[in-house]
Amino acid sequence: RAISSLSEWIEEDLGEALVGEAKEDMTLLRNRVQRMEDLLDSLLQYSRARRAPHEIGPLDLEEAVREAWDLLDPPPGFSLVIEGQLPLVVTPKAALEQVLRNLLANAVKHHDRDQGAVRVWAAPLGVGRYVFSVSDDGPGIPAKFHERIFGMFKTLRSRDRVEGSGMGLALIKRVVERYEGTVSVESPIEDGRGATFRFDWPATLAGSATAAVPWAEDDLIQRKARS
Repeated sequence: RAISSLSEWIEEDLGEALVGEAKEDMTLLRNRVQRMEDLLDSLLQYSRARRAPHEIGPLDLEEAVREAWDLLDPPPGFSLVIEGQLPLVVTPKAALEQVLRNLLANAVKHHDRDQGAVRVWAAPLGVGRYVFSVSDDGPGIPAKFHERIFGMFKTLRSRDRVEGSGMGLALIKRVVERYEGTVSVESPIEDGRGATFRFDWPATLAGSATAAVPWAEDDLIQRKARS
């Protein structure tokens, strides 16, 4: 933050004299300072991912996904597609929302076109768990990188081209594993493009007093009434 403030003062002092490559270098400096701050925030989140207390409550996944998409404020050419009905779960809300938010953000940030679609769907997985999928139609991820991308500080594109700390997927993996789940990627989906991230999550945590009611008839009626 001190470096960021100093760079702002230098810009103000130089005024119109700051042009050409010097101006570009100053912009690069500011971007890298912001990246450092983002990295520190990500490291703190990563270190707390297995220690943060459970704050369990009911979560309407469809509502949560739409809110996360709106907060992301994607470019006009991008659309969110929710396939089927997403369940209601009784879960640590902040943790699950964080996973979904990061996956949606990655799908948009790493896209290589001005238009794209991000698809979200869910399905039951055995007893008491669900598998969630977030799919995009971006450039895809070569198979040799499918394990690497979940490591700390790993990115496939230069950070000067796509801003990021390289911690997003590592954090997702750590959060999902805390709740005894796994996360994986499938890519390409078709025509050499696209990626689908899947992770499983409990419908309700052991010891919770409230049971999950996914795909229940009364839930469907309530959803229709809201719309």
